[in-house]
Amino acid sequence: MNPKQRQKWAKIRMLGKFRYVLGYGILLWGIPTGLCYAVLTTLTDNGFSLFRVLSSPLLRQLFVAKLIISLILFPICGCVLAWWLWHYWEKKYSEQ
Repeated sequence: MNPKQRQKWAKIRMLGKFRYVLGYGILLWGIPTGLCYAVLTTLTDNGFSLFRVLSSPLLRQLFVAKLIISLILFPICGCVLAWWLWHYWEKKYSEQ
């Protein structure tokens, strides 16, 4: 870990693990990634036609279901990722 990384991590670790996981794992990674995934996969599955998705009740229901599932699973994955990164950077920080 170079001095710049060390200084940056020192500021981040002052947040605490809970706020780090919440902020980085859920708010900055999980929710945006889940939203992008649901929108992009729905559009690619339907020829990038937003009109087609919006005009079909079935496709709207499928989008809502995909969105709900994505907004549950991606934040969970974000928590795991942020928790792992916290421990990774803490180990690097304590080695020096």
